[in-house]
Amino acid sequence: AHGRTGSSFLGQIFNSHPEVFYIYEPLITFQLTSMRNSSLYEYSTIRLLRDIFNCRFRQQTEFLSFMSHFQLNRFSSRALTSPYCKNISNARNNRTFIHCKDLDPLITSLSCALHGHTVVKVLAHRLPFLEVDRIEPLLASGSGRLKIIHLMRDPRAVIASMDRVGWSLNRSAVKTAVTNFPLFTTLVQKLCSSMIQSLRFALSAERRLPDNYRLLRYEDLVSSRLNTSQELFDFAGIPMSDQVKKYLVNSANRSRDLEYTHAYGTLRNNASNLVDAWRKHLSVEAVRAVESHCWPVL
Repeated sequence: AHGRTGSSFLGQIFNSHPEVFYIYEPLITFQLTSMRNSSLYEYSTIRLLRDIFNCRFRQQTEFLSFMSHFQLNRFSSRALTSPYCKNISNARNNRTFIHCKDLDPLITSLSCALHGHTVVKVLAHRLPFLEVDRIEPLLASGSGRLKIIHLMRDPRAVIASMDRVGWSLNRSAVKTAVTNFPLFTTLVQKLCSSMIQSLRFALSAERRLPDNYRLLRYEDLVSSRLNTSQELFDFAGIPMSDQVKKYLVNSANRSRDLEYTHAYGTLRNNASNLVDAWRKHLSVEAVRAVESHCWPVL
C-alpha cells in the first residue's frame, strides 16, 4: 500500500486473528539506518522478509532489537506484545504502565511457528521493487503459498488524508489557491507518479499471478468490511474467526474516527464520510490538480 490508504486498518483486521503472526512495517528498520542508501538494501529487504515468512528470527537479532523499542510497530502487533508485556502498577502514585521485555530471537521464532499464518504490512515506498519479475522469487520462497494483497485508494482522498495529518508540503495550498500552490502540485506529482507505477504493477500482477495477487480498493473495504474481509481471508487461505468479526464490529461502532485525530488511527465508523471526506476538505483547485496528474489511477 501507499501511505494514508488504510493499510494500518487492514493490517489490524489480520492482527486480530488468533492464528496470525502479524508484523507492522518491518522494513522501517532499514530506512532509519544507513542501509537505506546502501547497495545491499534490496538484498537485505528480501532476506528479512524471507526470514519472517519462515520464522527464522534467530538470524535477525538486530531487527528484533530495533522492533523492541519502536512502540508503534511493536504495539501494532499482538504477537510481539502478549508474550512479552505486562501491566505493572505503581502503588505510590496509583498509576499503571506497560513493561515489555526485549524481543528474544528464539521465543519469537517459536511464537511465529506456533501461528498458522504470517502477515506483514509494508508501504510501497519501502520496497526496493514493484515489478512482477523481481517479486516472483520472493513468492517462490514461500512454497507458492505467499499471497499479496495490494491496497489502493482514491488519490484525492489520499491527498486529503495526508494534509489532515500534516504530511503535505503546504497545508494552505490544499484548501485555497495561493501563490505557492506549485509546492502542492509537486507533492501531487510525486504521489501520482508512484500510484501510477503501482497501477502498472497491479495490471501485470493480476494477469501473471492470478492465484497469489489480489487488488483491493479501500472504498470497498470500509463500505462492506465484513464481506470484503471474508473474501480476503478466503483468498489468503485463513479461516474467518470470531475475533476478527468482533474487531470489525467494534471498529465500526466507535463514536468518532481516529483518522481525524491520530495519524495512525484504525477506527472506521462512518464509511460514507471516509470515502467522500475529500470533497469537503480539498479546494476545487486542489481537486483539479490531483485529477489532472492521477487520472490513470482514477
